[in-house]
Amino acid sequence: MAYIGQNADGNFTTSVSKDTFSGNGSATAFTLSEAATTNTVDVFVENIRQEPTTAYSVDGTTLTFTAAPVTGTNNIYVVNRGPIQLSASHPAAKSLSAFSATITNDLTVDTNTLFVDASENKVGIGTTTVTDAGVAITPSVTRAGGWDAHLALQSTAADDFPALLFSNAATNRYGGIVSTNDASGNVANNATAAIDFLMTSSTDGNINIRTNTAVGASAPVSNWQFTHDGNLKALVNGNGIDFSASAGSNASSSVLDDYEEGAWTPVVAAGWTSVTFPNSYQFGKYQKVGNVVEAFFFLQFSGTNAGAHVQINGLPYVAVNETAGALRGGALTYFNIPVDSSGMVMPYVFQNATNFRLYAGDDGGASTLSNGNASNAFLIGSVRYRVS
Repeated sequence: MAYIGQNADGNFTTSVSKDTFSGNGSATAFTLSEAATTNTVDVFVENIRQEPTTAYSVDGTTLTFTAAPVTGTNNIYVVNRGPIQLSASHPAAKSLSAFSATITNDLTVDTNTLFVDASENKVGIGTTTVTDAGVAITPSVTRAGGWDAHLALQSTAADDFPALLFSNAATNRYGGIVSTNDASGNVANNATAAIDFLMTSSTDGNINIRTNTAVGASAPVSNWQFTHDGNLKALVNGNGIDFSASAGSNASSSVLDDYEEGAWTPVVAAGWTSVTFPNSYQFGKYQKVGNVVEAFFFLQFSGTNAGAHVQINGLPYVAVNETAGALRGGALTYFNIPVDSSGMVMPYVFQNATNFRLYAGDDGGASTLSNGNASNAFLIGSVRYRVS
């Protein structure tokens, strides 16, 4: 018969299924290979066609007889006439448009542009090897938590999260966004960098940033963490914010690597003995920015004159071991302190130590000695010094 259009014989085929069963005189239910309805199958017992709805009924893949067929070998057969199953081989050079499609096996787009591994339940972009990626697509999470994701990744493991893996063609260098410490399937030393989404407790989620300074020889190290309470935390001592892009020509370092604040306890260690603090005024606070410490103190004390150089111990950090004394001074306010200096008195922090002494500011830096008992004397001020 003549027709207009492309020859359909090579592109479309009709598949009608047939199932064969053996009766045993008692069984009434049999399972079909394909779903059907009562009126879309022909049922034969001992080569005698059975009447639909009277002799049998079909619900999905279950064929149920009104009465059990007689015993026999392959004495029951069923021909499934619909719906008609069509398979199509689309012309390679033609575009394809479809409303929807169900693909039960692997899907490959343009060799390895996109590969869906049906058995692994994983997707590879730019590769046909998806086992190491550990990625699964689940449409049900595309709107999870109010998100409207275009690509949703969900692990098949209950206690694991998926990884978004970036790899070179040789797969010997890779990085990615991951949520697991499991390095199985990949060589940890080959990882260049990674962002880890971590649960540090049942409710706290943090983000770690890992980088590698010796790719191929060592594994990446967690350097920074965005904590669950909104802070950026350095995980390696000495790490900091690098301002070298705007550093001056004389800069020896442009990394801000520390900030800290806290309390310390100033102690009158020399100048007076039997020291007491009548009103418990023995306070100290400090701030540390980079390698510079500023320590504040407030003392009210009484003590017995020792005729010695006045010294305060207990600074929170050891001063750097350098001789440049101008880098370790401060400001001082005092009342009722019996010392031998009538003019200005200044604190001086000793190198490689956690104390400072008082010196006269108007006579070439002479030491300041106690020359009487202290009674409710006040010593208030701050010192600023460098640390290693």
